[in-house]
Amino acid sequence: MLDETLYSDVRKRAAERGTSVSSIVAEALSMYFAIPHEKAKNSIKLTVATGGGWIGPINPLSNRELLDAIDDDFTGKAE
Repeated sequence: MLDETLYSDVRKRAAERGTSVSSIVAEALSMYFAIPHEKAKNSIKLTVATGGGWIGPINPLSNRELLDAIDDDFTGKAE
């Protein structure tokens, strides 16, 4: 659905060109989609870290090492 003013403008343009309203709308949509538009303003760019693997005293894939580290923090023990 188009508002009355826009539809009237499209009908006038179609009459001037000797073509149909749907032809004008199809042409306008083709032109619109041919133009590259900016990405959504809400999009974010993620940074991908490259390099080696985990370099630390605790293996984050080991539940035992993680739990031990948490226990050490609460008991005050240090390795």
